[in-house]
Amino acid sequence: MPTLLWFRLLDLHTLLVIALFVTLDSAPPAFLFGAVTVCLPLPYVGFLISGRLLRWLEVRPGGKLRSLLTKVLLSLPQSSRAFWITWLWTVLNWLAKLAAFAWVLSLFVDVSVVGAWLGVIAGDLTSILPVHSVAGAGTFEAGVVAALLPFVTSADAALRAAVNLHLFLLGAAILGGLISLMLPARRPPLNP
Repeated sequence: MPTLLWFRLLDLHTLLVIALFVTLDSAPPAFLFGAVTVCLPLPYVGFLISGRLLRWLEVRPGGKLRSLLTKVLLSLPQSSRAFWITWLWTVLNWLAKLAAFAWVLSLFVDVSVVGAWLGVIAGDLTSILPVHSVAGAGTFEAGVVAALLPFVTSADAALRAAVNLHLFLLGAAILGGLISLMLPARRPPLNP
């Protein structure tokens, strides 16, 4: 469970930093410089602090809180190599996913590249909300529409595009699941 927390924090950080870079042309340069300077190194700073915090906890008396914090910190990358690999793969995966989603969204509505990227980022950010309906129906669309409104001609067009994007993504997920069911199962080798 704690490892999942690390990956979700990396996901959130990556989405926010990509959103900052997407808006480079429209935000004041001083704001963007400050935001990128503060936000970009946050995972690495967290990695450095986690090692120091773990060493500090080792010399403290036991207890439930200490045990829980130690468990969480031990689930984080313990080497620089592991940290950089997880961060790099997180960024590459999100860039590929968002680029594909932005392209698909732009097929459903006439929107700028920035608008498409912000729309899919906002849709994905809704996954961190504490309350969801089945398959994120409603919250995903609301996120996409909220980000698209400044870039499209009407709210109806934004809503249609958001619903179509979500249906496309759900269909792709279902198709992928069906294909995986058709793959042959891996059987352990027989021992002679």
